[in-house]
Amino acid sequence: LGIAGLIKYLGERIGSIDEQPADEQQLRLDSDADLVQIVTIHKSKGLQYQIVFCPFCWEGSRLSGKGKKNRAYLFHDPDEHNVLKLDIGSPDQENSRRHAIREEMAENLRLLYVALTRAVQRCYLAWGPFSGGGSSALAYLLHGWRAEDELPWAGDNLAGLDDDEIVEDLKKLVARSGQAICLNRSAGAPTTAVFNPDLQPEISGARSFSIKLATDWRISSFSSLARQHQSHLLPVVGAGEEFTTGSAPVPGIIGFPRGAAAGTFLHSILEDLDFTFTDQALLSTFLGERLRSAGYDPVWEQPLAVMIDALFNISLHADDPDLCLAGVGPGDRLTELEFYFPLQDFDPAGIDQILTEWPAGGWSGGKLRGFMKGYIDLVFHHQGKFYIVDWKSNFLGERLEDYAVDNLRAAMVREQYYLQYLIYTVALHRYLTLRLPGYSYENDFGGVFYVFLRGIDRLSGPETGVFRDKPSVSLIRKLSALFNGSA
Repeated sequence: LGIAGLIKYLGERIGSIDEQPADEQQLRLDSDADLVQIVTIHKSKGLQYQIVFCPFCWEGSRLSGKGKKNRAYLFHDPDEHNVLKLDIGSPDQENSRRHAIREEMAENLRLLYVALTRAVQRCYLAWGPFSGGGSSALAYLLHGWRAEDELPWAGDNLAGLDDDEIVEDLKKLVARSGQAICLNRSAGAPTTAVFNPDLQPEISGARSFSIKLATDWRISSFSSLARQHQSHLLPVVGAGEEFTTGSAPVPGIIGFPRGAAAGTFLHSILEDLDFTFTDQALLSTFLGERLRSAGYDPVWEQPLAVMIDALFNISLHADDPDLCLAGVGPGDRLTELEFYFPLQDFDPAGIDQILTEWPAGGWSGGKLRGFMKGYIDLVFHHQGKFYIVDWKSNFLGERLEDYAVDNLRAAMVREQYYLQYLIYTVALHRYLTLRLPGYSYENDFGGVFYVFLRGIDRLSGPETGVFRDKPSVSLIRKLSALFNGSA
């Protein structure tokens, strides 16, 4: 099925697990009943076994002990008709803690009962002064009567007891059981080592490790390549310049909060919106809910609505007035298209020899094998051609002119986005070559749009906020060959 197919299959099975009989989810052999089975106490409920071993019923409380205070406690308050409460630090938290520990002990006692009543013939139960066992259900049952505290279920019921006192409590239980229980003390480890002089193992030196570990096989991405890139060698146009507000800063979406969280928020909105959507009232409701859930001021609802209206209705290319996102229905788009394609002896240094149109320089890092991975924000189909779109929330300045095409190209160089969209183009080119009969790059691929959302304006159209390019087919073939290890 491949990676994507296997993950899809697993997701479908998980999603339908409640609809299918449990027997169809497991393959059991006829001989399983005669084998030793290791099961959890929860899983064993309602089942029976001839002989049962319970070696780990001494586990203590998760809420009591050192370092357990000043945390959140979930419990049913007996003083208020057992209403469910979560105490995250009230003045009465110590009392809440005792209530929570009491409920935990009740649940642990129930589980202990389940464990001890599964056996038909015999049940073996291990007990002793285990570390942390003083707050367990077994300690409460067997030794809780010794506690001077009014709340024996909330303390350490083994504190102060030596081995002989523990054994005496167990002997009293055996005496009351009417010979239904027998007590065996563990012999413990031998005090002296046992050595057989007749066994003389051959002792030789340690083998030397001579295998060379491959460090070039990895999952690569644009981000990993960009981190290795020596960006200080790039002759970046406008790098280091401070943005000025100008005499009349443009209000609206340009002022939207900056940062990675804001970018993720804008991406999520565009992923979920239907581009053919025209109901402004529903759009307002949608944006208001998303802003509230993300913690943004509702004042941004109107600037977002204006930006989205412009984004969907402007032509992405001045030479094609019909090339608008508003004409792209849900069936003509793929959102967050994930891709993997193989790398074979890929040398990043070869990028400089290919990307002669960009001021690259400094790509290095050694040859790589494995896979190139990425996510394309949007791939859409319009009038027989396929296009790539990537949403960018970069802040380039407070004026609309700061998002003109020349400034966008400088940003593409500064952030190395040119390599990002070339990788995306190679991925889509390979995908369409495999999936589209008669595919031709020249005829079927329309180009790439990098949309800088803060610069989208309905009056300016594609002259601000939209960087567009259609790499030559020779460039894409050369880059694809480079990924395959060919010069």
